Amino acid sequence: MINRALINILSTIPEMALMHDWWMALVASTFGKIICIHKPTMYYRQHSANTIGASKKNIYQLAKILFNIIFQKNYLIKSGQQAQAFLSIYENKLSPKLKELFYVRANFSKYGFVKRKYFFLKYAYFRSGLWKNVVVFLFC
Repeated sequence: MINRALINILSTIPEMALMHDWWMALVASTFGKIICIHKPTMYYRQHSANTIGASKKNIYQLAKILFNIIFQKNYLIKSGQQAQAFLSIYENKLSPKLKELFYVRANFSKYGFVKRKYFFLKYAYFRSGLWKNVVVFLFC
């Protein structure tokens, strides 16, 4: 669910957004806050064609994540493009500190190995789940 304040600031969802709900969460967390409603408001249907969803992680899925990070760097590139799109839309509304964070994220895949590790820790570019963070840190 989103409120009127988010609708008012959400000018567009660009093509570079990884997913529309992630984009809205990024805008909401940058300019407002995200709260959790603990009461279910709808049913969630999981099916085999879901792009993303609740699933148990097995060795195949972890290997796929590792492959994407090491060989394709797909997540780094796409999330960098998303950060660049965010900057192009909202840069004039960001504090200098947030501008720096988004600029670094937009250019993350262009930095050398050691600099990426430094920025990973400095800006806490963590993902959900311990193993994803270990893999991303070691191989990004």
